[in-house]
Amino acid sequence: MPAAPGSLLADLRARRDAALAKLYLDLPVRRLPGVVVRFRPVTSAELLRAVEAFGGSEDPDAQVNHDATLLAMGCVAVWTRPDGDDSSEPPANAPTFADGVAEALGITAKTGAEAVRGLYLTDGDVSAAAKRLQVWSGFTIAEADEVFQGN
Repeated sequence: MPAAPGSLLADLRARRDAALAKLYLDLPVRRLPGVVVRFRPVTSAELLRAVEAFGGSEDPDAQVNHDATLLAMGCVAVWTRPDGDDSSEPPANAPTFADGVAEALGITAKTGAEAVRGLYLTDGDVSAAAKRLQVWSGFTIAEADEVFQGN
């Protein structure tokens, strides 16, 4: 539906478009100065897919694999920022966990989640980043934990 310039509808559309253009989260990778990962919001369907893949697992790494999977799903770019430049944007060809990060690190990873675990130096760093992404995406940690535990 066309909107007249200056109308409420045109203003609403412009505000929504502006908000969508900035709908990303840049998280520095702990312990790796200058390395940044850009995320888009994860969806409830993605959260549920990760839960279905790892929920109820006896694997002691199930929670961190779940978290790594969420980070891989939401990743838009991984890049390095010049020292002190918090405003730099990722290059157009920046790798993602699904494509290019493992190669850049010189590791073998069959999945994006394995590439996540290769970049982040500790499991705690993976989980901390995933919790920030989940909360920023609009999910409370209690909701995410409840879904993961099947309650």
